[in-house]
Amino acid sequence: MQLYLLPMSIIIHLHLKNSCIETEVKKEFKKLCGNYLESEEQNSIIEYKIKLLLEIIEITNFRELRNSDKRFTGNTRTPVDISRNENGKIQFEFTE
Repeated sequence: MQLYLLPMSIIIHLHLKNSCIETEVKKEFKKLCGNYLESEEQNSIIEYKIKLLLEIIEITNFRELRNSDKRFTGNTRTPVDISRNENGKIQFEFTE
């Protein structure tokens, strides 16, 4: 049996500590790109996460996002999940 995941069910977990949301998104993007290139086989979940992070990097006004909630600045330890809602819109959710 093969399991098919809907893109909305894929979540990227980040931990903001001593770096802001922008830095963590870019670090995760680089890490996943490296993992993907080193992998022997295609991984559609990694591909989807890379595409989602690239979209975030391209369209997000990170200054505005940081100003919207101090937890995005990374000054306090803050776990945040990134996913798409049922309408396909990117959403950030604090998990603590």
